[in-house]
Amino acid sequence: KTPAVDYTLPADGDTLVAVSTNYVIGFDNEMDKDASAAAISITPAVSNRVNTWDAASKELTISFDDLSVYTQYTVLVSKDVKGANGLNALTDVSFTFQTLPDPPTVINTWPVHLGKEVPVNSPVRIEFSRSMIPDSVNNAISFNPPVSDLAFAWNDDATVVYVNGNFQDASYVGTISTKA
Repeated sequence: KTPAVDYTLPADGDTLVAVSTNYVIGFDNEMDKDASAAAISITPAVSNRVNTWDAASKELTISFDDLSVYTQYTVLVSKDVKGANGLNALTDVSFTFQTLPDPPTVINTWPVHLGKEVPVNSPVRIEFSRSMIPDSVNNAISFNPPVSDLAFAWNDDATVVYVNGNFQDASYVGTISTKA
C-alpha cells in the first residue's frame, strides 16, 4: 500500500498556532525515516529543524526554533516520501497554518497603578492594544484580595473592558493571567 498522510498537528488551515509549536505528521504506514523526512519541506524556512520519529515510524515530529509571529506556513509532503515497504506516495500534499500575532498588551487602566481615593462603586477600566476574546479575558482577571460578584462589560470592538464587583474599602491588586 502506498503511504499517505493520516493527520497533521496543527491541522491544515489552523490560524491560532503558537510560535513555539512543533509540527506533527502522522502517516498511515510505517515509513522510511530518512527518505521521508528529506521529502518534507516547510516554507518559509525554519531554523534548527530536528526530525523525531515515534517507535512505529508512523509519526514524525518536526521541532525547530520559534516561528515568526502572524505568518502563514506551508508544509509540503512531496510524493517522494517513502514507506518502509519501498513505495512512494502517489501525489504531493501541502498543509498550511498561521501563527498568532504578537500578544496583546494592556495600554491603559483606570484606576491608574497605585491609584488612591478611588470610589468603591467605580468600575475598573482596562484597555488592550487589540481586540480580545471577552470570555477568555473575563476568566483571566482576578483581584487580591478576592472580589465577589464580578461583572464585565465590553465596548463594541472588544478592546476595553469595564469590571464591576463587590469592591470594599481596601487596596487591591488586579491580575490578568496570560490565558487571556
